[in-house]
Amino acid sequence: MNPRSLGLLVTLLFITLSAAPRSARAEEEVNFDYFYGALQAEGDWFGTQQYGYVFQPRAAAASETWRPYADGYWSFTDEGWTWVSYEKFGWATYHYGRWAKLSNVGWVWIPGYEWAPAWVSWRSSPQYRDDAPEVGAIESNEEPESDYIGWAPLPPEAAFDAAVGFTSGVDDTYDIGPANYCFVPTRYFGAPVLVTVILAPVRNVFFIGRTVNVTNCSYAGVRGSPRIYCGGPQFANVYRRVERPIPRLTIERRAPAGVGPRNPAGPGALASMSQIRGNTLQVTAPRIVPPPGIASGAIGIPRNASPTRPANLKAEIARVDRVKGWDAPGLQPQAVQAAREQLKREAGQAPPRAAAPGATAPRNIARVPVSSAPVVSAAPQNPAAQTAPGAPSRPRQMVSPPDVTAANPARTPDVVAGERNLAEQQRRDVARQTQQGVMEQQRRAEAVRQQELQQQQAADLDRRQRLIAEQQRRGQDIQQQQREAVQRQNAIRQQQIDDQRRAQAEAQSRIQAQREQPGDQQRQAQAAAQAQRQQQLEAQRPAQADRQREVQAAAQARAQNQVEAARQQQAEAQRRAAEGARRPETPKGGQPTPSS
Repeated sequence: MNPRSLGLLVTLLFITLSAAPRSARAEEEVNFDYFYGALQAEGDWFGTQQYGYVFQPRAAAASETWRPYADGYWSFTDEGWTWVSYEKFGWATYHYGRWAKLSNVGWVWIPGYEWAPAWVSWRSSPQYRDDAPEVGAIESNEEPESDYIGWAPLPPEAAFDAAVGFTSGVDDTYDIGPANYCFVPTRYFGAPVLVTVILAPVRNVFFIGRTVNVTNCSYAGVRGSPRIYCGGPQFANVYRRVERPIPRLTIERRAPAGVGPRNPAGPGALASMSQIRGNTLQVTAPRIVPPPGIASGAIGIPRNASPTRPANLKAEIARVDRVKGWDAPGLQPQAVQAAREQLKREAGQAPPRAAAPGATAPRNIARVPVSSAPVVSAAPQNPAAQTAPGAPSRPRQMVSPPDVTAANPARTPDVVAGERNLAEQQRRDVARQTQQGVMEQQRRAEAVRQQELQQQQAADLDRRQRLIAEQQRRGQDIQQQQREAVQRQNAIRQQQIDDQRRAQAEAQSRIQAQREQPGDQQRQAQAAAQAQRQQQLEAQRPAQADRQREVQAAAQARAQNQVEAARQQQAEAQRRAAEGARRPETPKGGQPTPSS
């Protein structure tokens, strides 16, 4: 086989692999208004003239400090940096569409039609750029808090163009201000719950000055299919700096429950949160069919696209003012001006289009003449086979030798035969190098798989440790509550004991006081009793005198009566005696003696 045929065969093989159909499960289609019913239990919809229908989660309406891409963590997959959310609505709002913060409303989500691992703008310290050389180790004198990684949701004006993608100029192009970013120290970038380590937005202008934009979102060939690849900070260098391992997974796209050719999605079709099964991240990713005349990369559901509307439409917003993140409280005009100038410089240095790791999408493959087509290694496009963890692999390219016969037909057959032998030898060398490259890629892929297995085991161990720690924490909380209850009961009992002791002490004090002063009390009691008796005697004396006078008077009256009676008796006796003397004596014969 001559080199030209080999190049043609490899090119056709590459095109065939890139154009391979996606899995039927991930390609299940739903209408663009599928989001209405799927999200109606998680928030409210608003109508706008600029963005069409927009969705606001209840968490965003309830808290002014809520922000998208915060309650979850980042994993590194075969499709780049992928956001794994803990929020029930996150399967849709962080992988389709864009986010905008509207004045007097808050954060709202504008639906889109194309799935991606995340729609964000990335910033990191310069040593974590994709084109930065890998570092073997962190310098010992480097401060742990000296570098940062940040991300911000792309606004609805950032429509995705497959031919350009998103590059490091997005901050200036779409006017993404510092307040819309979430920044964390790089050492905490692998935290399982990033919302707990995100720094205060008031310092984001300072973090902007210490970082550069590293956004790189484009189409790439992933397992034979064109997918949107979310590039950002270089994984190999970031991995060495984080305290917790960042999981490396393979994305498996699934259709929601009830979606399929025989069971079309209804208003209440269910969608599930992302789940990790071994080294696979299972995501809900139906194919959203845009309205007629609307491109897949467009953003927003037009008001006139369909007569349907959200069932829980809360209000119509007449005027839409997007808060761009430059009016946060406390920002100094000098710092704002310096940040804007930095973003303009980054936009001026940004590449014209994003660099796709591995292969580009089939729609961007240029058809070149066969004679000028390079010979590309026929090894399978395995994004996991990288020179270092996180560094995307690129197919090895080797230029085919020229056809010497066509270049100079006048030469002798021996010369031509010799040149053909030389070309055949070169072809064999190329084939041997290609085979060696395939073996090297397989070896690297096996090393990466082993590393991923170790990381997964470490992640599982970490999860188990977190569960054990959580159980221990809950047990400690229960024990603490029990201890506090026992302490409260003991305190109540101690208070009762103290009250009893005080009462006993007071009673003893009174008894002791009585014991210490018995004479005074007795004397006082005797004096009081004597005084009382004296008073009684004093009160009785007039009565006794009256009684004595009465007795004396009665005695005198009796004596007088007796004397009077004696006088009367004496007078009576005298009278009788006188009468007896005047009466004549009666003789013994019974005849009275005549008086003389």
